[in-house]
Amino acid sequence: MDQDIYLEAARLAENGEPGVIATIVESNGSTPRSTGSKMLVRKDGSIIGSIGGGAIELAVIKEAQRRMYSNEPYMLEYTLDIDGNLGMACGGNAKVYIEPLHSSPKLYIFGAGHIGYHLSKMASHCDFSVVIVDDRADYANEERYPEASQIVVGPYPTICEKLNINENSYVVIATHGHAGDKDVLAQTLSLKPKYLGMIGSRSKNEFVYGQLKEQGFTDEDFKQLYAPIGLHIKAKSPEEIAVAILAELISVKHAEDSK
Repeated sequence: MDQDIYLEAARLAENGEPGVIATIVESNGSTPRSTGSKMLVRKDGSIIGSIGGGAIELAVIKEAQRRMYSNEPYMLEYTLDIDGNLGMACGGNAKVYIEPLHSSPKLYIFGAGHIGYHLSKMASHCDFSVVIVDDRADYANEERYPEASQIVVGPYPTICEKLNINENSYVVIATHGHAGDKDVLAQTLSLKPKYLGMIGSRSKNEFVYGQLKEQGFTDEDFKQLYAPIGLHIKAKSPEEIAVAILAELISVKHAEDSK
């Protein structure tokens, strides 16, 4: 069972999903499970493993969900008698170590040009796992992006087939042309990532929206998009624009962390 827990923890980390491992580290007297028993709690409250079921397990699940984004381990203590904090009459007590799973959020940068270059460098220092995506191998390569966890080269109209973008992902669209931006946006809108931003002026963005509406997209689909991208700090140079984008990414990330 512990192997299943660790395999699921690895899967959650790969997908940038939160989770918690709860372990009984001390038990005295009569308790539902012994020291060393483990349980993994997912964001939705589903579990793998068990620390005994009943009131203690339910209490741990609720506390794990409440503090899942803290990234700080902590200890819970329960007295299992009728006068204790759970109202159980087992007659023992238990300490449960709660360890939130830390996974670096995955940032997909579509476009390996100047802005993508600077954003990748900065974001990798802010605990983002960066994936560089471009249709030009002379731009998207390990020599230019040694900090990237993955580099994907291929045609934009079908590039997302090679990627694992999901609701926990962060996506920045900054390709080298309107056509590339449109192709990537058409694929990522339906994936509903946690953050989806596209670089460009309002007029350019409206032009892209118009083309996508001809494919069946609606104004409602575009409401999830951060465009113009980045916090409004009057950024002008590629470096400054990258700072503005990263600031917005961090703002979205910590909005989730504080839940």
